[in-house]
Amino acid sequence: MKMRYENLEVTELIFQYIDFVYELAGRFPKDEMFGLGSQLKRAVNSVLMNVAEGSAKKSWAGFR
Repeated sequence: MKMRYENLEVTELIFQYIDFVYELAGRFPKDEMFGLGSQLKRAVNSVLMNVAEGSAKKSWAGFR
């Protein structure tokens, strides 16, 4: 059964987390902006993408 990830309660929390991580990464020293900062941004976006991918599954097993 497909569910739209936009309608899941956790999606709003993930967006808040993304905002927090981007703000935090923006405070890093210049030499870490493209290293650790970039890694954190990719990781936090991956959380949302994993939820979106799981919501597109045809069974509830994708929500584990």
